[in-house]
Amino acid sequence: MTNQAPQHDNDPQTRLADALERLTREHRESVSMDGKQHWSRHDALLAQLRDAVTGNIGGAGGSAQSKNQRTPIDPDALEKYLALVNRIRDFTAKWTGQRERPVNERPEKTLSEGYRALHREIGHGRVPDSVMRAVAAEWEAWALSIEEKLSPPTTIELVNQPCPECGFAWFEEVVARDRTSKDRTRAWTERDRRVALTAAYRPDGLGGLSKSYVRCGCCGEVWQGDRGIRFVAHELENVFLERFVA
Repeated sequence: MTNQAPQHDNDPQTRLADALERLTREHRESVSMDGKQHWSRHDALLAQLRDAVTGNIGGAGGSAQSKNQRTPIDPDALEKYLALVNRIRDFTAKWTGQRERPVNERPEKTLSEGYRALHREIGHGRVPDSVMRAVAAEWEAWALSIEEKLSPPTTIELVNQPCPECGFAWFEEVVARDRTSKDRTRAWTERDRRVALTAAYRPDGLGGLSKSYVRCGCCGEVWQGDRGIRFVAHELENVFLERFVA
């Protein structure tokens, strides 16, 4: 390990713009294969998730299919997509003040409009860095959840390693709660103890370091790619993570 800490790009405006591009626009990604760098084009992640609802990734649209050859619905993809549509509509309504949206408006357009409204407020100096970081973290979490659905990574829990952002190595997650009792003092909750930091790795053919990341389940912070993983490895002095980027 070197003594000098690698820098982690945590500029919230850069993170917002990058997450918006991944979610709403066709984008290029570099992949290292056989020691060479290759570029590939990908649809917006929201579009990919929408296609995944009917298993239509890389294929023709549903309208091209025979009525007798309907594709089964993927209920998990549909649930994720509808949940994101609602969250994107809520976000855009908050920053534009416009609650009503066209019923068939695609979330890519809705989110882009919300981003423009947020960006105007940032330009007027009315949005604290803490708010920008929270929004960026949420959008990055959306993008990662879609990527994990489309191409699940290999995940490794970093046991007993404290998060560089919040300092917790473990956290408790509520997995069930009593919704029948009106007396909150008697209502029960069931909690699971979880490892805070999880590293997710993809081999070169599936995006390599550009799609590998470390995420904290406690505070939601994400460190992605070569720079992000090096930063976390340095902060934790974690030899295992260094092997990702060796």
